[in-house]
Amino acid sequence: MPTSSRQGVSGACLVRVLQGQPDQRESYLTSGEQGHNDQFLPCCARTKWR
Repeated sequence: MPTSSRQGVSGACLVRVLQGQPDQRESYLTSGEQGHNDQFLPCCARTKWR
């Protein structure tokens, strides 16, 4: 997977969410985009556990 910043600011590793809800920790996506829970940056975001 390509990465550039490894801090969630470049968007190089942006991927689609297939299942679950990401714990958004990046600054690349707007809060509205984060609210859709349909994409995330795996370089710094993780999956929320229930």
